[in-house]
Amino acid sequence: MKRPRLFLKTPSSARERAVFSHGEDGEAGDVGCIVDAAGCSQAEKEPLEARSSFQTDPDALIARVAELYAWIDTELETDPNLAGKCQGCGQCCNFEAYDHRLFVTTPELLYFQHRLNTRPVRTMTGGTCPYQEQNRCTIHTFRFAGCRIFCSHGCEEFQGALTERVLTRLKALCVEFELPYRYMDLKAALKMLEEKEWVQSIAH
Repeated sequence: MKRPRLFLKTPSSARERAVFSHGEDGEAGDVGCIVDAAGCSQAEKEPLEARSSFQTDPDALIARVAELYAWIDTELETDPNLAGKCQGCGQCCNFEAYDHRLFVTTPELLYFQHRLNTRPVRTMTGGTCPYQEQNRCTIHTFRFAGCRIFCSHGCEEFQGALTERVLTRLKALCVEFELPYRYMDLKAALKMLEEKEWVQSIAH
C-alpha cells in the first residue's frame, strides 16, 4: 500500500534516491533536511537551542505535542475501519523487511527526548526500530506520529490525509516556538540524539 509521508517506501534505485532525497518542499532525505518555519535552508549543525524559544517555556511545547498525539488518537478512533486496527505483529517496526522508513520532526524529537528522561538513546544497528522488543513497542505511550497513523490494514487515503494535517500542525509548532523544522528518518535522528548536543533534555 502507499505509505503516508511520515512512513515512506525505501527507494531502490539511484533515480528514486535522487527524487526521494529532495522530496516535496525539500523535506525528505537520507539523513533528513532542515528548513526553518519560512522554508529557508539552515546549516545542518545549527543547534536547536540557537533559535528556540522552547527553552523559555519547555513545558508548553511538551504539552502541545502531547495534545497533538491525543488528537491523532481521537481522529483514528472516529473511523476504525479506515484507520485500521493494529494486530500487534510488529512488522511495521521492521523497516527493512517492510521496505519503508519512518520520518520524524523537530517537535516529536524534543518530546521523545523529554519522555526518555535519563534513559539512554538507542540507535538503529539494523533495519528494525531499536525500541521494539519481542514484537512489542517499548515506547508505545510516546511513540511518534507516523507510528500512530500508519497501519498496514488501514486505508491509505485516510492515513495520507491525516498525515498532511499532522505535518501542518507540527510545522505550526515550529513557528510558534521558533524552532528550525527538521524532517529526517528515524535512524539518522536517533544517531544525532545520541552523538550530538543540539538537543538537550528539557526535563531538567
